[in-house]
Amino acid sequence: MIESELFGHEAGAFTGSAGPRIGKFEFANGGTLLLDEIESMPLLARAKVLRVIQERTVERVGSNRQIPLDLRIIAATKVDLLDEAEAGRFRADLHYRLNTASVAVPPLRQRSEDALLLFHYFLELAQKRFNRPSQPLHPADIEALSCYARPGNVRELKTVADKFCPGSLQRQLFHSERHRHQARHTRREPQPRRPPGTI
Repeated sequence: MIESELFGHEAGAFTGSAGPRIGKFEFANGGTLLLDEIESMPLLARAKVLRVIQERTVERVGSNRQIPLDLRIIAATKVDLLDEAEAGRFRADLHYRLNTASVAVPPLRQRSEDALLLFHYFLELAQKRFNRPSQPLHPADIEALSCYARPGNVRELKTVADKFCPGSLQRQLFHSERHRHQARHTRREPQPRRPPGTI
């Protein structure tokens, strides 16, 4: 239950709640709380988040006691919340409360240099996890990473690093998968239509 995760609950607040539990807001008190993919949050939870931001207090599920809060809130989203609000899919008042400062992060396909750094980081993690020796990237590997569209963004890049790590066979699979993916996502430019009767 998302309300319990965010705001906490008291014992007996619902079936199975044997004891009290603090929520994410209360746990982050005095620090910073990240609300990832806030556009996917249920409507009721959004209303309660708005109330927490406005009143700077949180109320556990099953309680009437207001707990003071002093924390920063960072909301991450994959969509334009202003567009969503104008389309009626997101609360405009919550958007304005959250939008005190905004940072637009371009997709990874527009940041090839960052993609290479992240790939090195994920590859090191994979090598430790699979107990594999560190291997340098060849120029062909770097070129493949630069051309790869990465529609899945960072999560997909991590998966590619996991596939790339175990050995040469996985390296070959990485390159073949990259070529298949490019072929699937390459848009052909429309050819100009010729007048009737021309060859």
